[in-house]
Amino acid sequence: MNESGRLTRVPFGQREADGQLIDVHDAARGAHCSCRCPSCRMPLIARQGDEKVWHFAHRTQGDEAIAEQACAYSFFVSVRLMARQLLAAGQTLALPAAVGQVSFEVPELGIRRERPYPITAGAVVVLNDVEIDPRRQGVTVDLSGRVRDAELLVVFSHPERAVADAVHALNGDRVGVLAVDLRPLAADFATARTRQLSYRDLLSRFLAQETASRHWLFHPREARMRARAMAELEAEIAAERWARARPVDCHCLFCGTRWREPAGVVHACRRCQTHLGTRVNAVGAGGTGGAPPPLALR
Repeated sequence: MNESGRLTRVPFGQREADGQLIDVHDAARGAHCSCRCPSCRMPLIARQGDEKVWHFAHRTQGDEAIAEQACAYSFFVSVRLMARQLLAAGQTLALPAAVGQVSFEVPELGIRRERPYPITAGAVVVLNDVEIDPRRQGVTVDLSGRVRDAELLVVFSHPERAVADAVHALNGDRVGVLAVDLRPLAADFATARTRQLSYRDLLSRFLAQETASRHWLFHPREARMRARAMAELEAEIAAERWARARPVDCHCLFCGTRWREPAGVVHACRRCQTHLGTRVNAVGAGGTGGAPPPLALR
């Protein structure tokens, strides 16, 4: 089955009796499934053959291919809606770990340092007080839920539904924003029969275990952890800058010349034009060397 064919096959149908999404594996065969397409609202039939992958198809009186083309992205629509339904019902959700990185450069000294910093560890959570299609800061997301004393906003994406720019601007002291890419499920669902798993089972595992397809658009700890890492990095560079600038006493063993200069330079005797005979000693605490200044860059 090619990619376009896979994306028009609906794994979940909306049950007419109560509006809940159900897996084609849980539906009655054929037109007796009593389901509609969650995308275009057309009646569905449950195709549960022996050769092709099981799926819902649009029930039409005419050319089915035309109907399928008119609803070309119903695969991801139904998967997205089912994911929201599962999470609202207590499905566990795997949250990815996040690590940031800061860097600082002092070109005149040839110093460049990078420091990674942890933002959050991975976790598996259950969302409480779930809302579907909530508006936050003027932006609608797929769902929101409470995780302890923080709010988690979740947005799903797929090939025809990119994360909106406005979602990237969402923030808050106790708000996290998570993007989940549904694209891996297209190939994953194609293996359902060989793995003897239903589409619902595969989607549940995806939500509960897989983290490579999701990332944090905003995490409330990121700014604080970044500031801490930057302060540590600046202190490290300030210490190195001071170490290079502090005076040291130099003595040339070849000619006996003595001089004082910053520690961070090549200690070459001007008379002998070489550093090979130079011996270096730190200036005593009572001299101009002294203790290092406060570790802050200016």
